[in-house]
Amino acid sequence: MNETLQTIHSRFSCRGFNQDKIISDKNLDEIINAGLASPSAYNSQSWHFIACKNKNILDKAQQYAIDYLNTLTDKSTLEFINKIGGKIFYNAPVVIFITRPKETGKLESINSGIAIQSMAIAATSLGIDSCMCGFTSMCFKDSKHNEELSKLLKFPKEYYCEVSLILGYGIQQNKAHEIDKNKYTIIE
Repeated sequence: MNETLQTIHSRFSCRGFNQDKIISDKNLDEIINAGLASPSAYNSQSWHFIACKNKNILDKAQQYAIDYLNTLTDKSTLEFINKIGGKIFYNAPVVIFITRPKETGKLESINSGIAIQSMAIAATSLGIDSCMCGFTSMCFKDSKHNEELSKLLKFPKEYYCEVSLILGYGIQQNKAHEIDKNKYTIIE
C-alpha cells in the first residue's frame, strides 16, 4: 500500500487531546493549504477557513453549544457529549471552522466536506490527530451567540459555519475503523 493510502487507512477520529501540546504554525499552515488545494464544484472555492487557537473563544463556543442542547427535548446528543467529557472540541488546542456563504446550495456543503477531508488526511500525514465535528453548528444556533461568535472568529460577511476540524495530539492513539467490504458494489 502506498503512503497516501496508508495515511487514509490510519486516520481516526480523536476524541481526547493534550491541550498543552501545540501544533507548529508551519504544520497548521500545511494543513490549511491542503484544504485550499481541494477541488470544489466549478472551482468555486467558496469556503473560508478560520483556525482558532484562542482557548477563551473555544470555551465560549462550546458552552453555547451545550446551552443550545439543554433547550432540546431530546437529550441524547447532550448525554453523548457528557459521556465523552462534556466538551464538543475534546480539549483540542486548534479548531478550524469551515465557513461558507449563507445563500448557497448543496454543492457548497459537498465542497466543505471535500476540504475538511483533505485537511484531516494532511494532519494525519504530519502526525497530528483530528476529528471532523458536526456538533460545531450548535454553537451558532442562538442568533445572539451566532452574531457574537461570528465577530470573535472574524467570519466573512454573510458566511456561516456548519462543521469544523478539531486538531491536536491525542491523549491516546486509537485505530481507524474496520473497512466493511459490504458497503460497495462493482458492476462489470
